[in-house]
Parts: sequence; structure tokens; C-alpha cells
Amino acid sequence: MRSDRLKDTELSKVEEHFREHPLFTACQRAFKSYQANMAPLLFAHGEVFYEAAIIIDYLHQIPQTDEVKTYIADLWNDLRIKLSKWEKTASPKNLDMAVSSVLYTVAMAMNRHWTTFYYSDVTRWLLQAIMDNMNVDYQEMMRVFGIFLDESDRIEDWVNNIYDGHLSEEIETTIKGQVSSTNVPKPGRGRKSIDLKNVVGTFNYEYYDNDRGTRLQLFYEVLKLKYIMNDTDQKGFIDLFQNTTTNFKVVWIKEIVALKYLINKIEKWMKVPQGHTKWQITCAHFQYREKQNNTVDNKKIYSYIVKDLKPTQFVKGKKQPDKIEDLDKIISILDPQTDYRRAYQEYLDVKEEHDEVKDIKDALAHGLSTDIKV
Repeated sequence: MRSDRLKDTELSKVEEHFREHPLFTACQRAFKSYQANMAPLLFAHGEVFYEAAIIIDYLHQIPQTDEVKTYIADLWNDLRIKLSKWEKTASPKNLDMAVSSVLYTVAMAMNRHWTTFYYSDVTRWLLQAIMDNMNVDYQEMMRVFGIFLDESDRIEDWVNNIYDGHLSEEIETTIKGQVSSTNVPKPGRGRKSIDLKNVVGTFNYEYYDNDRGTRLQLFYEVLKLKYIMNDTDQKGFIDLFQNTTTNFKVVWIKEIVALKYLINKIEKWMKVPQGHTKWQITCAHFQYREKQNNTVDNKKIYSYIVKDLKPTQFVKGKKQPDKIEDLDKIISILDPQTDYRRAYQEYLDVKEEHDEVKDIKDALAHGLSTDIKV
């Protein structure tokens, strides 16, 4: 990767090609005030974007281990040395502002990642590096955050659906003049996102005690009560959590936010195939049932259609489902720290309550009398 600065003509090419890129747009707006106060360094937003791209690409090449934490801990000094060579007369404050602008950009991109390691650990380490090395003005920090938040949905779409690990290479290609201006990426477009129809990998429930299979079976049985179709094949469902390859799909019959809550809670025990996010795996193997309201002869007739899920459906709307306690009981079955027998008894309690209510509803539907109050 090049170590020299971008020339004005090269910066113009970058701005022309990436002018609608969400991360570039956010850089342009967020750091204008920085640039106005950084003479003689004059660190342009195109350079911020390029340096951030190099780091983002590298973060996706390193295994998700302590090696990433070490890399981030060295980033501040490495960038500062690099920039000081570019502009030997730059003041320490200007160098700090330039370095922080790069790390802010990387942090905001990682904060919109759907992989927990990136949006949680990596984002925290990057922001900590800024606070440890620079006297951060809170109001200024909130201003920068606010601008990135304005672009958050577009950044989220880009980093999870379009980004392929080679942004810095794309910038280099643009600089060399090998990309036509007609190929300027539009919002939400660019390289093709992963075709979920071709995703056959599954989650892997990383718990290998003797009751692993029983826990997965109970997990299936409880969800079948009211969260997935009653006729869902048991083996097909359990395979989705045993590191297999399959095209099997489960129909989720409750609100999507409940599925989101479930996946977020169980992911600590699940390994996701390399190169995929938890939401890509979820969308590849789950569908949802949408209620259709029709009126025939002045009577409302309800029907359902099954639809495919999209990753973007998991990042908008309500954050929590209505019945969290109910889902928490189900989730506890997979928790290695939970007593298997207690989890099983909770399952029986839920099933008994469900069957009792179902019997009453069936009786009322058929005009039968019942002395049980509902």
C-alpha cells in the first residue's frame, strides 16, 4: 500500500468517484471544521477516507482475536508518524486532529457492523484510543457523531451488504484512472451483495456436553409452540445449529423483532461461518409469515403468505419484542450455565399453559360450554 500523499489530481478522482459513498460523504461533512484549523497540514477529507479504508480492510483480514486489539493500540502512533513525515511543520495538535479524524471514521463504520466483535469490541477500542491520546472536546465529539449518525443507515447498508474487504484497492484503482466515471457507486448500490439463496452454511452451537442434542431438541419443541410452524421438520431445524450445509428454511410466525431478539441473545453460543454475518445466515434459513386481510361478501377473511427475510429488516423498527420473559425462558435452554433439568421444567410449564389455553379456545370456537375462565 502506498505511503506517499495523494496529489490534488488524485484527490479529485477520489471525490468524483466516491462522491455518493456514505462513508466518504460523512467524512466530507464531519471534518471540514478540522481542515479549516489544520494549516499547514491541510489533511483533506479524501485522505481521511483513504487512510480509513486501509484500516477497515486490514481489520477484516486479521482473525477476530487479541491481535486486533494490539493492532488498534499501535494505530495512533503509527498514523502520527506517517502524517508527520508528510508535513514536518505540522503542530502536535494538528497531527492529533488528523489521526483522530481517521480513527473516528473507522469507528463509525465498525459501529454499524452487524458482527458483534466489530460493533462492540473494535468500536470501543478505537474510541478509547482517541480519548487516551487526545484531549477530546465533548461537544466536538457529539458534533462528529451526529454527522455520522445522519448517514448511519447508508453506512450500515454499505458495510454489511456491499463492502467486500477491498475498499482501499478500489480507491487505488480509481486513482490510477482504471474506473470509468459512469461506474460511480450510488447509495445502497455498488458491488453485488451476497446472494442469500446461495448461503448454505449454518450456525454452530459451540457446546459439546452430553446434553447438547437434548438442549437443541427442547429449543425446537418450545419454539414450535408459538414461534415457528408446528409442522417444522425437527432434523431440518436442529441442523441449522450444527455446522452443516443445508437449504432448509424455517417459517417464523411471530414479529420479526422477536427473531432478532432471539438471535442476538443466542449468538454468544453460536459460531457463524467465516465470511458471513449472523443476519445473512438467519435470512438464508428463516422466512416469515405475513398476515393478509381480505374482505369477501363483507366478511373479513385472513390468510398468510410466506416471505423471504432481508438483513435490513433486523436493523430498523422496535428494539425489543412484546414478550421478553417468554423468549428468555426459551433462550435459557441453550445457556450452558443453566441447569438442564430446570430448563426442561420451564419448558413443560410453558407447554402446559399453552395447551390449556388452546383447549379453551378450541372449545369456545365450537360453541362448547366451559367452566374455565380465560
